[in-house]
Parts: sequence; C-alpha cells; structure tokens
Amino acid sequence: MKWISSQVITEVPHRSGCPGGSILLAIVFTAFCAIPALASYREYGTNRVASPRWPIGLEDLVNHPARFAGHSLNGSSEFEFHADTATLNQFVEKYASIHGVQHHVYLIASDEPLDTVRHFELQVLDHGETTATLKVIIGQKNQLEDLTVPPSVSVAGMPTLMQKSGTSAEDSRRREDLEYEIKAFVEKHRPRSP
Repeated sequence: MKWISSQVITEVPHRSGCPGGSILLAIVFTAFCAIPALASYREYGTNRVASPRWPIGLEDLVNHPARFAGHSLNGSSEFEFHADTATLNQFVEKYASIHGVQHHVYLIASDEPLDTVRHFELQVLDHGETTATLKVIIGQKNQLEDLTVPPSVSVAGMPTLMQKSGTSAEDSRRREDLEYEIKAFVEKHRPRSP
C-alpha cells in the first residue's frame, strides 16, 4: 500500500491477520461493557423507592416527605432528610418499630452550627441481608437535649471524618464540645444490665 503525502511516496507495511490482537480487543471491550452492570449507580432525589427485600415499614421511612435526596450504588443506598426535631423524633420512633433489622443511630458533630432544621441520613445496605442505620448530624447542644431515642435503639457517636478547611479555633472548640456532649448522650442511653 502506498501513500502520497506532500509529494513523498511512503510505503506503509501491511500486517497479516493477527487473531490474538482481535481476541484481546474483544475481551477488553466485553469487560468494559460489563463494568456499568457491576457498578450500578442510581440517583433518586425525591422519587419513590422500594425493594421487595426490605422489611415492612422501611419503604415508608425511605419515602418520608422530609427526604430531599437519595442514591444507590451496588446494594448500598443512602437517603438524606431535613426536618424539625419533632419530625426527627417521629422518624426515629418509626425506625425503631421496623422488625427484621437491628436499630442503630449514629450521632455526628457538625463543623457548622445548625439551626432548628435537622439533617439526618438513612443508610440501607442490601447484600443478602438488609440493614438500616440512621446517622444524625448534631449542630448544637440543644439538638441533643431534644432528641428522643427508644431503648430498643443503640446509640453511638461517630467521629467527624473530615473537617472543613479554614475552620476557626472557635468552630473547632465548638465541635469538640459537641463531641463531648455526644459521648455523654451515648453513655446516658447505653443499655444497662440488670
């Protein structure tokens, strides 16, 4: 085969068939096409979500009117909510009434003071056995004072994993104070042996 480029004749060698290269290309293409099936990401927003594997009552919690966001990735779903304290307490009460899952509430100190609006997340894992955990972001001490947790629900503090860059010393102290209050709240709600 000959090419004529800028009046220069160049000989381009022709390769004889190489079945190994074609097979490798087919394998790579097949594997690449299978990746989306393995990593199934879905953004729900406020659309209704349900699963036949969820215990009774979980669907109602997931689709609570306070939900403003939600997503799933490979059997792990996270749903985010904003509500006042009374609604959060009702949510925790409904969560505690769901049979077939252990009930865990994790309290996380916020980097920023939060007003009366509460931010909380429900995480649902569905890997053969369904689990549901509730994370509550605490922005002020009074938010702990108003929070009610039924005795059947375990409570634990969760460390703040990331701190906002440029956090002032005052904000750091406030968060540390909140973490101390969370530890006291957890201790107060720890089940006692008879």
